[in-house]
Amino acid sequence: MTHPWLRRTLGIAVFLLAYGARSWVPHTTPAAALGPRPDALEYVAGAQAIAQEGRYFLQVGPDRVRPRYPPGFSLLLAGAVKLGVAPAELWRVSALFGAALAVLVGFLAAAAVGRLRPGRGELLAFAVAGGLWALAPAAVAIGRAVMSDEPATLFLLGSIALTLRWAGRPTALTAGAAAVAWAVALAIRPVAAIPAGLVLLPIALAGWRTAEPRKRAKSLAAALGGAAVVVGLVIGLLLRSGLPAWPWDGYAFWVPERFGPAGSPFALDYALRGDPTVPRRVAGQTIGHFEFVARSALGLPGLPVHHSPGFAWPGLGLAVVAVALGRKRWRRPLEAGVPSLALGLGLWLLFHGVFYSLYFFAASRFLLVVFATSAVAVGAGLGVLASRPGRGAPALALGLALAVTTATAVPLARLQPHATRPDAVPTADSVAAWLASSDDERLGKPVPFDPVHVQALGLLPTARAAQILRWGTLPPTDHVVRLQAHGATGSPEIP
Repeated sequence: MTHPWLRRTLGIAVFLLAYGARSWVPHTTPAAALGPRPDALEYVAGAQAIAQEGRYFLQVGPDRVRPRYPPGFSLLLAGAVKLGVAPAELWRVSALFGAALAVLVGFLAAAAVGRLRPGRGELLAFAVAGGLWALAPAAVAIGRAVMSDEPATLFLLGSIALTLRWAGRPTALTAGAAAVAWAVALAIRPVAAIPAGLVLLPIALAGWRTAEPRKRAKSLAAALGGAAVVVGLVIGLLLRSGLPAWPWDGYAFWVPERFGPAGSPFALDYALRGDPTVPRRVAGQTIGHFEFVARSALGLPGLPVHHSPGFAWPGLGLAVVAVALGRKRWRRPLEAGVPSLALGLGLWLLFHGVFYSLYFFAASRFLLVVFATSAVAVGAGLGVLASRPGRGAPALALGLALAVTTATAVPLARLQPHATRPDAVPTADSVAAWLASSDDERLGKPVPFDPVHVQALGLLPTARAAQILRWGTLPPTDHVVRLQAHGATGSPEIP
């Protein structure tokens, strides 16, 4: 890009487009903003606990219990809670991360064109890649909910982009920023951050070999220090909450039938036939998770719109990746002096396909990294075409860009807003009336709300909950039922 002001203007436009798509009628009612459950509810309840008490827990009646998800996203949300953002508006934090991710995807596509064929195609690459992410129904659907998927993907791709920059121009600041970004992704979703080593390690090793010894030492110290700050913050939060330093999640506690010693979340049968408890269907027929992953990753028709990134362009992008990395004259400038980068990227993408085909739960949000890579490839491919001399190639690239973007935007109109669950929504008055009752009055009577829901809404401060001696009969929510299966008897804390 030869004009920085054009790049900045385009970045702002992509950001606003992505945020606008995510905030256009996102929910049927404000109460629907705390869905899907249990994910969003736990993220927000955990954020309330961190903001109020500096501990990470769910208030399930008299019991303080570890959430099932790692604390990274709740830590980010806790900052918004401290700033006064209402619980029903916290989905906007996810939307902001999604909009920033659209800008990053556009930047990566433009950078790829700059390496292959610098020129006017860089702007088109930025616009196409960023626009695809801004309007992809699967990304928009998850970006308008309090979910960690787009934030984790943003920090993960950010760490890769920064590591690539460090390999070409080693500085301690860049190394530290890359390490912090990866550590934040680790704190949000370890299962996404750890496999990224397939891409990050080859880049880091290549940069290490070419860097001056003095810059190596400074960069290593900055990277270790940056990662240590984030990891130390997470471990310190867990230890302060009475939880072990590892694992960072509580899946084994909440879902022992899948993640406990006697269970497994992976099976070949899931890939071939799916999970009958959460079936995925195409044309009324149940499909296996391998087919689901293939349809979603390639943009094939048949899936519900919230599971589709858009028609065909993801498959086109993966084809462009395969062709570009298979040809030496294209692969070498793209690899930026990292000979094994192509292999690492291929293994990373393959990992997502295999891992989530065998996983018991199928969802397109697990494939955001694949979609982002495809968007970068489609934008870069059209940008390279637009940079060719003459008028025919740029006109063809512009026509294809309009066709791809339109094919993505049209299904977005069918994306339904998140709906309210049929559960009764707690109100400040109803909670206050219940709190005004004495312990003896509450004993033996049904609790008129979901305690985790009330915690997430900020209607039951943690200090006040600790003063309640008798709760009464808790409603049979998922958290209560699972906790009772563990034999909970009102202990103050359960790891």
